[in-house]
Amino acid sequence: MDRFTNCVSAVHKEISVYLSSNYFLATVPHITNCSFPTGVADHCQVTVTQPRFQQADSSMNSVSLTCTFSASGCSSSSPEVLWFRYLTNTHQDLCTPGCTDNQKYKVQSSDNNILLEIKDLTVNDSALYICGIAFSNSDSPLSKQTGDGTVLTVTGQLASDMGIHSKKKKKPPETLSWSV
Repeated sequence: MDRFTNCVSAVHKEISVYLSSNYFLATVPHITNCSFPTGVADHCQVTVTQPRFQQADSSMNSVSLTCTFSASGCSSSSPEVLWFRYLTNTHQDLCTPGCTDNQKYKVQSSDNNILLEIKDLTVNDSALYICGIAFSNSDSPLSKQTGDGTVLTVTGQLASDMGIHSKKKKKPPETLSWSV
């Protein structure tokens, strides 16, 4: 796990700089050059796929983001599933592999299909969500991969407009959206 985490940490910086550019999400960087010291080489290879965009309305209360993966030459053990959230100037490790906020996020998996459920949905949940799959018992550099990410756009009221975390007067609802 440490090797994968170190690799992803290096990419955090690259994506954070990328997201703060004026060309938000023309393409999303992908971890392609993470190499790890190897002992006996194995041939585990993982491919991760995510939809590029997903829209939801905050009135839905929750949304599930999908991530699918294929693995060849890997052990039959279940891989570690990781989810990251990227905003313009920061990122969050949501589930690496355990979720940091079990009230807000829940990971469900069935075979090679992974879902990240986001509960209590607000416009503030709009971000880029990246799924990572790691067969940590493998030395193959291709055994730890991420998807290209899903841009979640949530429309509706901001959490502060609904009286959450604020005692200010209510303002008209605002809409936050990502453009490509």
